Amino acid sequence: MSQRHSVADRMERLPVTATHRFICTLIFITWASCSMNMTSTNFTLPLVINDFGFSNMEGGYFSSAAFAGMLVGSLVSGVLADKFGRKWVSTVLVIVWGIGSVGTGFMNSLETLLACRVIAGIGMGAMTPILVAYISEIIPTAKRPKYITLYMLIGATGVVTACLITMFFANGLGWRAVYRLEGAFGLTFLLIAFFVPESAMWLETKGRLDKADEIVSWWEDKARASLNGTELPEVVDRPRPNVAKGKLTDLFTKKYIKIVAAGFVWFFCCMAFDFGLNAWITSLLMSKGFDVIRSVAFSALGQLGALPAAFCVTWISNHIGRRWSVMVGAVLAALFAYVYGLASTVVMVATLSILFQFGRAILSQASTAFLPELFETSLRSTGNGLLLAFGRIGGIAGPIIMAWSMTTFGMNGAFIVAACLALVCGLSVLLFLPETKGKVLD
Repeated sequence: MSQRHSVADRMERLPVTATHRFICTLIFITWASCSMNMTSTNFTLPLVINDFGFSNMEGGYFSSAAFAGMLVGSLVSGVLADKFGRKWVSTVLVIVWGIGSVGTGFMNSLETLLACRVIAGIGMGAMTPILVAYISEIIPTAKRPKYITLYMLIGATGVVTACLITMFFANGLGWRAVYRLEGAFGLTFLLIAFFVPESAMWLETKGRLDKADEIVSWWEDKARASLNGTELPEVVDRPRPNVAKGKLTDLFTKKYIKIVAAGFVWFFCCMAFDFGLNAWITSLLMSKGFDVIRSVAFSALGQLGALPAAFCVTWISNHIGRRWSVMVGAVLAALFAYVYGLASTVVMVATLSILFQFGRAILSQASTAFLPELFETSLRSTGNGLLLAFGRIGGIAGPIIMAWSMTTFGMNGAFIVAACLALVCGLSVLLFLPETKGKVLD
């Protein structure tokens, strides 16, 4: 009887084929839809505040509500995906997101608005830990940073789309139309349900070896076809310890506790910076004298900075290391956030919108690319979910921290507070986490 090769060893030797790219594209479309809805509050916030007569703090609560749901989604989805599989858990939670988003467009009180944003957030929070884990489990090590950063880059297209929808629909049809339209994109779950196979690595951890081998054979057939029938390289079996099935409590053992502790600071500060500052960007620009359309347009323009960021992250991750890619992003994000707060002219605001989003995107994309490599397959979604849940706490706190900073220190002071959050994020990674450059996932 021939020796059985592991899924990881068989998948690692495969070239990236058109099938990989097709499935990643479906995942990217789903993520872009979620990202679009996740960031729409950044642009509709001043309209919602004006419509309901909310105070700055109430506006902060509205902006933070989705992150409360994302906290729940990150925790629950990671555990469920490691228990029941990547595919169907993500499908169900995308539907939850769509329901919450559409519902936001029909609510008439702060309480019901918050409830719908929490529901939408549960679905949105579910996407990143599951989809990033899935991409990591089908793409070989050398190409993984490229596809994870492409995943984040596509998320930026969702942000631009949210800007454009707000610009073209909010003033005419109102902010409610923005949420109803974006929620309709929840239908993208059909793409995953019908076209994406289950993760063979996950199946292997559950002892479903026949099904896992069947899916890997399918990937191998696609690879042979892409090579015009050329035989694939031999499987190189790597020695690996026997790993028990992962449990949430395993993350608090000696092996992972340092990662979890540093990860709390890392993702709390990363998302408090990212979502806290971005939630108020439109309002901050309006305080400089720009109208809502021009303020949203500056935000859309800034997303151009995310394009070169994706390539920078890939290069830094592969040549210098994963930790340094996060640190470089943190320094650039802090620097450009501080200078952005000083900008006042149209040219300065337009230029620094791009530079700010460039630094922010490097920090966010580098963090997302690094995260899955810190955990073994049996704990990957759970570990991703836990650290991202810490980030969601930061996402909840970020808009409120920024509202407090604006009230206490003024507009420029708020940008300084945001810059400090970015620097603490980068240092927590550089000083306390292991380097994983070149690591093959187990």
